[in-house]
Amino acid sequence: MKTNPKQRTIGSIYHRMKNKLNLSDKRFQRGAVWTREQEQFLIDTLIKNLDIPKLYFWDVKNEGIYEYSVVDGQQRLTTIFRFLNNKLKFNPEFTPEFANKTYEELPEDLKDEIYNYELTIVMIEDADEEEIQDLFLRLNNGTTLKSQEKRMNIGGNLSKYIVNMANHNIFSKVTFKNKHRDYEQILAQCIKLELEGKATNTQGKYLDLMYKEEKDFDDNGTVAKKFKKVLDYMGEIFSGDNKVPELKRFNLISLYLMLSQMIDKFVIKDKKDLFKKFLIDFWNDLTNYRDQEKVSDEKRNLDFDDFIQFISSRTDSLESIDGRHKILLKYFMLKNPDLEIFDNNRNFTEEQRIVIYRRDKEICWHCGKHVDWVDFEADHRPTPHSKGGKTTVKNGVCAHKSCNGRASNKEGLKQGWLSGA
Repeated sequence: MKTNPKQRTIGSIYHRMKNKLNLSDKRFQRGAVWTREQEQFLIDTLIKNLDIPKLYFWDVKNEGIYEYSVVDGQQRLTTIFRFLNNKLKFNPEFTPEFANKTYEELPEDLKDEIYNYELTIVMIEDADEEEIQDLFLRLNNGTTLKSQEKRMNIGGNLSKYIVNMANHNIFSKVTFKNKHRDYEQILAQCIKLELEGKATNTQGKYLDLMYKEEKDFDDNGTVAKKFKKVLDYMGEIFSGDNKVPELKRFNLISLYLMLSQMIDKFVIKDKKDLFKKFLIDFWNDLTNYRDQEKVSDEKRNLDFDDFIQFISSRTDSLESIDGRHKILLKYFMLKNPDLEIFDNNRNFTEEQRIVIYRRDKEICWHCGKHVDWVDFEADHRPTPHSKGGKTTVKNGVCAHKSCNGRASNKEGLKQGWLSGA
């Protein structure tokens, strides 16, 4: 990698280089995060002829339409260009002598001084992407760069895949912005869940390790295809909406995990409206419950109490993700007990088994006694599977293994038929 510092005036950069610069290279840039006050403070720095830190341009002439990618200095250049285009006014507090004036409203001599202000540009040549990412991390060390922004610069195939997937249309439905690569953070957490195939820790140190271990991630492999399949389904669920306030960060992750575990087991191709209605209704019920000033002990909803706790702190921990997942899955299956598994397989899925076990309060349908989890079986009742009974939550009951065996394929049995045995 070669670096070559040069002096260039603002006017020269604006007129000769502006259209040659990639100001939003998603491989490392983080988007517009400066406040209006920060922009105005930079313009005040120009007026006072104070020093502005060096800018770093990477020579990418062979990559596409741009000649240079701005490695460091994106916010500064964007602010300067906005000012020259009269889209930014002086702050009365910083620059009272030109309060609320635009560039066009300045005296001609002062406009010339700004045009002739020299910036130091470091031209970077003969560098590969990994070297540039390393440079970007070093330049931003100790600044306000957030964890996911640093993580994206570890490099590798996974990093590139997640950057591309951040353009997925599901994010056009959320109300939060991608200020510090929030979209990539959520995608990374979902990828972590997909790789594990279950609820897991998605905290920073675990994502850091994933990025390092998955540098050779196959963007055409099984995990990548399943990941996109679930995201596409999520996008179709909310295809008719502009913004969906219920799609909060933690709800996106929980919805992803639920769909990932269901999409290959249950017949849900044409059930998208069920998920949309469920998420909105659940969040509405939870909000109404939380807004009550006082809830008597007999009216407490322990699931809602737990869910509120899970979203109050450490939402990316295993305990929180797994807890939310079990509650959401339970409520969804109870709301939609007729949901069928593929090929109407005789065996209930793990998700169905848990819901049936909790719904029936761990009481055997046949004998009316408590059932330990280790002795639990989900039985097809009231209609046995051999007689056409479907493998659904609605047609499933909690049973002891021994009671299930005694019932076998018998028809016409009533709940509690073994209670007097």
